[in-house]
Amino acid sequence: MCAIEVKKFNHNNQELAIRFGLGAVKAVGLKMLDGVCQERDRDGKFSDIYDFTSRAGSRFVNKKSIEALAKSGAFDNIHKNRHQILESQEILSRFSSQQEKERSNPQMSLFSNEVGLKDKIPDLINCKNWEKKERLEREFEAFGFFPNEHPTEDYIEDLQKRGILTSEFLELEVKNNQIIKLFGSVAYSRHKSSAKGRYSYLTMSDPYGIYEASIFDDDLITRSRDIMVDGTILVLEVLIRKDEGGVRILVKNITELVEFIKHTPARKEVFQDIRENPKKNFGKDGYQQKDKNTIDPLDVQKKRDEEIKRLKNKDILEKVEIEIVKREDILVVKSFLTHKIPNIDFDKKTKIYLLIKDNNKITKILLEDLYILDKKDLSNLKLRLN
Repeated sequence: MCAIEVKKFNHNNQELAIRFGLGAVKAVGLKMLDGVCQERDRDGKFSDIYDFTSRAGSRFVNKKSIEALAKSGAFDNIHKNRHQILESQEILSRFSSQQEKERSNPQMSLFSNEVGLKDKIPDLINCKNWEKKERLEREFEAFGFFPNEHPTEDYIEDLQKRGILTSEFLELEVKNNQIIKLFGSVAYSRHKSSAKGRYSYLTMSDPYGIYEASIFDDDLITRSRDIMVDGTILVLEVLIRKDEGGVRILVKNITELVEFIKHTPARKEVFQDIRENPKKNFGKDGYQQKDKNTIDPLDVQKKRDEEIKRLKNKDILEKVEIEIVKREDILVVKSFLTHKIPNIDFDKKTKIYLLIKDNNKITKILLEDLYILDKKDLSNLKLRLN
């Protein structure tokens, strides 16, 4: 149980799986993981929640860790009711301490063997498991992102009828200086001040990815401060800036998703997913344009040649080390690097290492060989991480 398996289905309805290490769960330290994994490797898989709390021991089992693991779904293979584990965390913590005391006391251990573990297990608090909405909220609390379903998935059709784009369109179809509407859940928000005034950064997630949006309008920050909180689903009216540095998203207006749907009339036609027909063109309002469905091969080649020329003139860094101080930094880095993948196959790439600190230990992780960064990119990233 040192990883959480998330099952997904691709467009061919094939079942796929992604495994998240338990180190991705907030409030779960590497020391606890090492202890739990060693116990599992030594005496076999945990059979149920009581077996886990008994064998893991009070050093690793406490109210905080039980709560985090329950929210994340780490116990799903041995106990399906996450809500019940969360509500019973004190009971399980006491049970773990009791079992540890008995093992350390020979006399108590002798009587314990006669009685048997099953005769001593406490009853857990009786409660129903979480419904989908609360389950997703709890997963977000545990990870800082949505590993399974995204809470906005149920709204996609309603949003498409209102001309809202998803993050997958940012690189493909959206043009420079275009005003569009995006939506997503706030994964992380940062608010800062300088001599020029206040500004904010929102790291947003939707079912297709993560992106970062910037707000420099002081009045908008004041009006929207109460809804720019982690987990809130928002609709953003934004201005797109595209240059050599990538895509920048400047927020012009913010609305809560439910309020936007309530007050914005829907069109009858839903525009199609770009993955099904990549030749479709979308206008400024996000709706499909019917007369511009063809792509000129000469235009494609011209853009490819321009991109090659740009990359050859770019002073590409050979290696970059990025220090991850807090969990939210991962989201910032992920959002930033999404726009540093070249649109063409280019032989020169930047080796990127993440330096993750946990207490006094530093873990060095090499990312996949995909990205191209120069000194300006690195400066911009460090500015976002500060």
